[in-house]
Amino acid sequence: MALGCQDRVARIHELRAADPQRELSAELLVTWWEHHKDEWVSQKTLAEAVREIADPEKRGPQYLRTRLNGFDGTRSAGFVFERFKDPNRPTMPSTYRLTQAAPRG
Repeated sequence: MALGCQDRVARIHELRAADPQRELSAELLVTWWEHHKDEWVSQKTLAEAVREIADPEKRGPQYLRTRLNGFDGTRSAGFVFERFKDPNRPTMPSTYRLTQAAPRG
C-alpha cells in the first residue's frame, strides 16, 4: 500500500468477484456441467435449468441462440465454453459444450 491507497491488483480482483455478469456466467457454466458434462449439446436438447439461467425472461429461441453464441471461448468457474458450427453445413444448428479448463501456469 503506497500513500494510503488500496493495492490496485487487490482492487481489480475485488471488482471482478463482485461483477454480476461474471457471477451469471459462472452460474450458467456450473449448471451446464451438472446437466451435460462435456457432451456436445444442441439448443433444442439444452436442460431447462440452463435455459432459465441463459434466458430468464423467456425471450425465445433466437435470443437464446445469440446468448449461447456469445459465450463461445468463455473461461469461467474452471470451464471453457465451446461452440461448433459446421462450415460445410451452414443450415445445421450450432452445438455447444463445456470442457474443464486446464490451470493456467
